Amino acid sequence: MSISEENAKEEVLVSIIIPVRNEEKYISKCIESVLKQDFDRKNMELILIDGNSEDKTVEIIKNFMNEYDFVKIYENPRKTVQYALNIGIKNATGKYIVRMDAHSEYADDYVSKCVEYLEKTGAENVGGPMIARGKTQIQSVIAASYHSPFAMGGGKFHNENYEGYADTVYLGAFKRETLLRLNMYDEHLPRSEDDDLNFRILENDGKIFVTPKIKSVYYPRNTYSAVFKQFFEYGLWKVAVIKKHKKPARLSHLVPVSFVIFIILFSILSFFSAFARNVFLFVMLLYLGLNLYFSLKNKHLSAFSDKFRLVWVHFILHISYGLGFLCGIFKLENKYEFSKEELRQLQLKSLDMAVYFRNFCQENNLKFFLCGGGCIGALRHKGFIPWDDDIDVFMPRDDYEKLGKIWSEKADISRFSYCRPDENHHYRNLFATINDNNTTFIKTHQADLDINHGIVLDILPLDGYPNSKFARICQVFWAMTYSLFCAQMIPTNHGKVIGLFGKLVLNCVPSTKMRYK
Repeated sequence: MSISEENAKEEVLVSIIIPVRNEEKYISKCIESVLKQDFDRKNMELILIDGNSEDKTVEIIKNFMNEYDFVKIYENPRKTVQYALNIGIKNATGKYIVRMDAHSEYADDYVSKCVEYLEKTGAENVGGPMIARGKTQIQSVIAASYHSPFAMGGGKFHNENYEGYADTVYLGAFKRETLLRLNMYDEHLPRSEDDDLNFRILENDGKIFVTPKIKSVYYPRNTYSAVFKQFFEYGLWKVAVIKKHKKPARLSHLVPVSFVIFIILFSILSFFSAFARNVFLFVMLLYLGLNLYFSLKNKHLSAFSDKFRLVWVHFILHISYGLGFLCGIFKLENKYEFSKEELRQLQLKSLDMAVYFRNFCQENNLKFFLCGGGCIGALRHKGFIPWDDDIDVFMPRDDYEKLGKIWSEKADISRFSYCRPDENHHYRNLFATINDNNTTFIKTHQADLDINHGIVLDILPLDGYPNSKFARICQVFWAMTYSLFCAQMIPTNHGKVIGLFGKLVLNCVPSTKMRYK
């Protein structure tokens, strides 16, 4: 890099990041509003991240690039917005990151006001209210719903005149170092990624500031079906954010799903109970009355026909968000979603460990067998089960015990560690593992433990089975007790009887060391 290039790079104060995909109808106006900014272009760069657009979006952007050297474009092969934002952040050179949206147009002082309020308030995220407008009749009605407390739950950033601290803003502006410190946007969240980021800001004692002096206009979806899809996805991925942070941002987020559950439950009960039918009719009439009241009161629409259309839009927003939320409860329960690339990296690392383990066992005359998903993957898929992320093996008891005795002497302990519960080490595992020292993969049930959190190869002992029925019962009893004392946790997924048994046994021996003995 030449000295002049390095100086130019240091001069960049603001990096504007805009994810785009098939935005040919909006992208020109959006870029033009950036070009009109009163912020010095020498201290600014515009980064557009394209998610494999199939229209003329990229062509339009390149026409601007030919004329303005501060306009840049990067590819986002994964298409969704959270990946685009992180690509932009990683490639940004500015001290400040200003997030923009292709569906919006911005006041001429938008960037300068973002910088001013970042420096003046000390907040980690600043932005303006979401001012929605429409270019067509339907889009104008949909835009009016964004300013309805009945539709949006009264969030502060939907109030065009509010200034002060809030739990979120529209889009947002940040110090780049803040985003890097918070590990940027969570790439497992294709929607509600901004909610998650704001949660993390607040959880780390940061502040979020909204002011009407940061002005922009947002153009929402322009069809009922597009709005339904958008808010269904908002509801679906809101569940992931709530599960991640163990609480909703606002209680109003739970109202739509409660409404949907009520409709499903009481519409069925109405066929069997007059009381349920009366409750259902009363609540639906109350909902219709409130919907009409807030629709007719909405000051962003003047024609009565549009106000009645707003009644329908309100219903679409509530039902789509509620249904998405309900689906999210089941679809996202106890799941951690990996991208295909991340899962493949995990599988390759597990395979590398398995190859090393096989060679070690062959050199030391130890027997082992693939089991579980590793066995099924090898036989059925000639590799991994497509969704599997680890390898499990069985070892006969004698070999299992020998492995623990010789590992520290003969294995490459700089790369891999042998980990097994004992008097001084508590892993909440029931068996031994080989852990990769150069990786980190924290499992939920071990998150609070100060242990080796490397990617693991699970090694399960293979014991004999007694001929006597009584001996088999005793073996099962002691195996369950051993499992409880190793895990040090009351089992929650094996029924109430097992749970009560576990609680009783653990309470009988409260000392960790005594449980081991």
